[in-house]
Amino acid sequence: MMGAEIALCFAMAGNEVTMKDATLELAQKGKERLLGVLDKAIQKGRVQVREKNIFLNHRYRTLCFMPH
Repeated sequence: MMGAEIALCFAMAGNEVTMKDATLELAQKGKERLLGVLDKAIQKGRVQVREKNIFLNHRYRTLCFMPH
């Protein structure tokens, strides 16, 4: 999951990121983990809800690669 959190750092710095995973289920789990990280940061006052919404709506995409 380290890659997901690195992507989160880039996204929070204003960059668009694309998370790629082998299956849609794994991609969704990665997104859920990032949402949990953001929620904890909001609770601690490190991130504002507005920043979380910007991340979700403008800076984050999930792609799924299906095996051949």
